[in-house]
Amino acid sequence: MYVNDNGGIKTYSTYLTKSLKKKKIDVKITNSFDEDYPIYHIQFENSLFQPFGMKLIPKIISLKSKGKKIILTMHTVTPKKEIYARNNLIKLLKRIILPVVTKFICRLCDRVIVHREVLKEILIKEYHIKKNKIEVIAHGVY
Repeated sequence: MYVNDNGGIKTYSTYLTKSLKKKKIDVKITNSFDEDYPIYHIQFENSLFQPFGMKLIPKIISLKSKGKKIILTMHTVTPKKEIYARNNLIKLLKRIILPVVTKFICRLCDRVIVHREVLKEILIKEYHIKKNKIEVIAHGVY
């Protein structure tokens, strides 16, 4: 499980890893893509892969070129109409780039996990991600 966060997402990942290990599923938390695993489960938040999530794209392409399976947990899915920034130039860039990055990353991954049904619907309707690729697994705090 790839985590590059030291806050809430890392805490979430730690609890998830402990639960999976209780079910006899071998999983490790790493902050490196250099290790050789058959499956990578990436904890994704746009702000962790600045700018706008774009830094994840070459990492996913590299993993896919090596035949790795990728599961992506999207901790945030922003409806297109709610993409916002205080600065108008940044807002314009986000409205152009964020949807492209979201579509591209989701299409490259083998499975996408979101925490709520409404987030799945946003990915399907606004980002045109196939519904059979998306799983809803509740976070536990909603």
